[in-house]
Amino acid sequence: MSRQSLPERGNSEVYQNKDGSKNLGKKRKVTIGVGLDFGTSCTKVVFRDHVREFAWAIPFKAFSCVAGNNYLLLTKLYAKNDEYCLQGNEKELVSQNLKMNLMDSSEQNDDQHWNDLNAATAYIALVLNAARDWFLNETRGIYKGKELSWSLNIGIPSSGIEIENPMQSAFTNAAKSAWFLFLNGREINKPSVQAALSSPHDLIQGDQIAVIPEVVAQLMGYAESSVRDDGLHILIDVGAATMDVVAFKLFLQDGDNTFSILDTEVARLGAYEFYCSALSQKGGHSREKLLREENLADISHTRTFIQTLGGLSDREFKMECKRLMAKVIETARKHKDPRSKRWNTSLPVFLCGGGGNLKVYREARDIYDEWLVNVARIPGIWPVRLPMPHQDRFKAPGLDETGFHRLSVAYGLSFPWPDIGEIIPPSENEDIELPKSKPLMSRGIGKELV
Repeated sequence: MSRQSLPERGNSEVYQNKDGSKNLGKKRKVTIGVGLDFGTSCTKVVFRDHVREFAWAIPFKAFSCVAGNNYLLLTKLYAKNDEYCLQGNEKELVSQNLKMNLMDSSEQNDDQHWNDLNAATAYIALVLNAARDWFLNETRGIYKGKELSWSLNIGIPSSGIEIENPMQSAFTNAAKSAWFLFLNGREINKPSVQAALSSPHDLIQGDQIAVIPEVVAQLMGYAESSVRDDGLHILIDVGAATMDVVAFKLFLQDGDNTFSILDTEVARLGAYEFYCSALSQKGGHSREKLLREENLADISHTRTFIQTLGGLSDREFKMECKRLMAKVIETARKHKDPRSKRWNTSLPVFLCGGGGNLKVYREARDIYDEWLVNVARIPGIWPVRLPMPHQDRFKAPGLDETGFHRLSVAYGLSFPWPDIGEIIPPSENEDIELPKSKPLMSRGIGKELV
């Protein structure tokens, strides 16, 4: 699709609303929504025209990306003198664990957390600037003479989903400070970042920025698709460092999407953790030593790393993954949604993320599926793939359905946050107690699930 071939809804002076009505005459302000998936090893960005409902995946060709995929920007921050930048040499590297550092220090109020907050803010601001530069150049024939306004949705891990969670406060602070730098065209250097973090952000309107759970954003494409099936679902998101397992219900309430999060579990069981664990089984280094010494951002997307992963095996790691899946699913089955129709039909399970295609995670899911069928006497798991948006609504040259799941969070975040719908956190979902029946232990539940 060429630059000027964005599907028009009327001429340059006519816009069509979602209900089909038209706005004639005076030019409208066009809101561009920014969906930013701040990832552990790589970051993804999607821009969306909220009037025309068209989205672009943003490539980062001029910066350090995953080999062969310009949509995956390495999450690494550099500094030359006091100026922050997105690429540099080893001596100029500030941090390559921006997200994990911010998550780990979010409950602290010390110099370490301040440094992590500074680094995350600088990186997010740089990404926003680079993405906007590409977008304005790519669409200059479309938005010439238009007044653009901007909004930002940034993702947060499921472990930070509760409103009072310190992680949510840390992500919100970083996002608002970066957004302040972005909107005001400030240079991204140490003094400007520190000043942004120290300043109140009263000038940022409430509808300009939102922190959205990644699990909800990842499912927006599914929620808006024809294959949507309301009810209980399980999402298993395998990143570079962590594996998130989430049980949720999707339904409509007063015509709006509602995501009711029943239970979440997060563990350091991502693809890179598997890599280090499996290599340690071969001898030579401990898992902890490999995790400490290897460079995640540099090796996690190399051809050698991916080929090595395909040939590795680690039974204990696989069983850890299965136990995490079982913990969430059993909580949903016994306590949170025991009356769900899924226990009599099949349970839809999404296996997503950068590591979602690895054999070890598929096997962990399949082992638990076998237990559900043979021991719990439940029809089992129904593997579901995230549908890719149609190309007449989403521009991402070179991206296929297999690769879309890497951008699915950013794509979902690009929607206007009111359209995403209501999110009910686990703390607001009380247990549902059913009459007690014969314990499953007597039916042969394996000790590995205890």
